[in-house]
Amino acid sequence: MKAEDSYFAHAEFPHSFADIDTSETTVPERIALGTMSKASIVMVWLWALFETRWELAGETEALPVAALLVAKLILTVIVIWTLRRSHLALAVFAFCCAVSIIVIAMALPRMYSLSPWFFCLSLVETVLKTAALASLAFDYFLPDSTVEEAEPPWRMR
Repeated sequence: MKAEDSYFAHAEFPHSFADIDTSETTVPERIALGTMSKASIVMVWLWALFETRWELAGETEALPVAALLVAKLILTVIVIWTLRRSHLALAVFAFCCAVSIIVIAMALPRMYSLSPWFFCLSLVETVLKTAALASLAFDYFLPDSTVEEAEPPWRMR
């Protein structure tokens, strides 16, 4: 408790908006995405659109169709936002891919016994999302020297 008291006793907090110094704020750098990352992001998106036909097969009610179309629209927005090299978009895209990989991978054995065709569709989706996550990880930890030298490697903030 004494450390907190001594810190807050010496800290100077702004009393109004005029006291806040905004000169030190910087615009976040653009993220350097490699060719493999861009290609894998686009392939995940194209595969999700390709699968729509089978996801809608036999659906007669409007609510599930609307939910699926909204989900595809949200995925499209995330992909476009990610390709524009936003820090937050990359985190959202990576999180969505990771959760999807876990959920689909857990369902694959049962899916094979129910429908080998849907198993194949889901397996391709899992492989594409895993490749996208792997390429993003390589861009994060081992930035490519050929990718736009002026841009620093991206870091999560």
